[in-house]
Amino acid sequence: MQGVSSCIVGKAVLEPTFSPMFALLCSHLCEKLPPFPCDEPGGKEITFRHILLNTCQEAFEGAENLKAEIRRMTAPDQEMERRDKERMLKLRTVGNIRFFGELFKQDILTETIVHDIVKVLLGPDLKTLPDEADIEAICHFFNAIGKQLDERPENRRINDSYFIRLKELATHPQLPARLKFMVLDVMDLRRNKWVPTCYSTMKNCTVPRP
Repeated sequence: MQGVSSCIVGKAVLEPTFSPMFALLCSHLCEKLPPFPCDEPGGKEITFRHILLNTCQEAFEGAENLKAEIRRMTAPDQEMERRDKERMLKLRTVGNIRFFGELFKQDILTETIVHDIVKVLLGPDLKTLPDEADIEAICHFFNAIGKQLDERPENRRINDSYFIRLKELATHPQLPARLKFMVLDVMDLRRNKWVPTCYSTMKNCTVPRP
């Protein structure tokens, strides 16, 4: 089951367009695959869901480790390699988060895990601008699951604190314009009760030719 889990997570991260399909597959496997006994005497049975969550945690931590590695690459002769790794970091971070959002929709990822992920992406230091990949990922995350998270009053209060932080990020002078508009869009979406406005819908539409 470990091999199956690793294969699914790897494919979902690299092909985020198909995240809903991979998450649905995971839901079926969680339901259909029987648990198997633990190697340790008296240990709990191991389920596919348990293995999947461990694999997701490893994928998330792998992106965090790559981020730390990039920060250490300060030499001029590492510029090209650093840019390549930054592109890979963005791909993995956004891919991870989009897949995690779909797993949450399938009731595989818990609310507690989701809040832990959001806190990591926003960063512990309110004075420091998070990495661009993290800001983009958090926007994708809330676009995907914000409505579901806001359904419970307890979550809504927690989300309020996240969006106060996003509002601060939107005015940060070092935030690129592309990310600023992404943040503003997700703030507008929440303000509109998670119903896309005509403008945001039209941005993703193509007008058919007569």
